[in-house]
Amino acid sequence: MTLSALPLLAITLGDPAGTGPEIIAKALALPEIRSLCRPLVVGDAATMKRALGYTGVALNIRAITTVAEAFFASDEIDVLDLQNVDLSRLALGKVDPLAGKAAYEYVKKATELALANEVGAIVTSAINKAALNQAGYHFDGHTGLLAELCQAPGATMMLAADQLRVSHVSTHVSLRVAIDRVRPERILKVLRLTDDAIRRLGIAKPRLAVAGTP
Repeated sequence: MTLSALPLLAITLGDPAGTGPEIIAKALALPEIRSLCRPLVVGDAATMKRALGYTGVALNIRAITTVAEAFFASDEIDVLDLQNVDLSRLALGKVDPLAGKAAYEYVKKATELALANEVGAIVTSAINKAALNQAGYHFDGHTGLLAELCQAPGATMMLAADQLRVSHVSTHVSLRVAIDRVRPERILKVLRLTDDAIRRLGIAKPRLAVAGTP
């Protein structure tokens, strides 16, 4: 398969004070990853350069400002550089609203690219919900954040592995809120969302099971 035929994936940097940049650096050093896609990191180039130093990954960071500038060279990591991290003020491993704001901006930009069909899909690295909330973005995780950015307030999370797909009636919430969400109308809503999503994936007659206790 030619390089241009591979799907173009926008990989969000995640929380710049966390492990996301290092995980991305190690992943993009793997030939098997490069054989599957054209990876574009949406983040901060300086943060990614620092991650290379921590991991010892022998790749170069190529900062760009548009998707069209990406080369996807095997010895480089293309970074759509938002230049929104001040490394001199960033404390690694700490909850930091500045990092939460940066993480939000990466997801927002990647979503905009996907909605504009400039990328084929989004891969999200880990965010810190506390940092996100301290920055003023009150979401329980990527699901709620992406739902708002895509103007799809009824969205829920679906996990997939081989032939198994699992949709959540509750997501990353407290036990109290999870209990409150287990109501017939909420279960029916998630069933309808799941049925629609699976049909879009090509399964004409989905069979759905609801996990519960007697």
